[in-house]
Amino acid sequence: MLDISGLEELGKKLEAASKGDMMDDFMPEFLLELVYRLDAKVKPRTPVDQGYLRRMFRIGDVKELPGGMYSIEYFNNTHYASYIENGHRTGKDKTGWVEGRFMLKISVQEIERDLQQFLDRKLEEALNKYFG
Repeated sequence: MLDISGLEELGKKLEAASKGDMMDDFMPEFLLELVYRLDAKVKPRTPVDQGYLRRMFRIGDVKELPGGMYSIEYFNNTHYASYIENGHRTGKDKTGWVEGRFMLKISVQEIERDLQQFLDRKLEEALNKYFG
């Protein structure tokens, strides 16, 4: 006799995952953890005078976009943030140059380098949660 009870249980789990529960749970959590990792890398690289620039980094809400896509915003509204990031002219005649600190660019590159390992680990956790 063939025991198919395990297949029935797997079928129920697949049905739950296919209803969108898995991705609806996984993606916002994944993106938030990713942007928190970014924040943890950017802030220590941000130069501090009075600390205002470092304190003004913000994390937006996870938004679901058409087509099953998700987005999250990481930003700094300080008017001089882009000058610190990318560099800027200086001096009365604007012929001098202050090199950028690239605190965001370098941090994003590090996150991208480690992204596949992080994604694999998070997917394995999600699959274990749904399929045990």
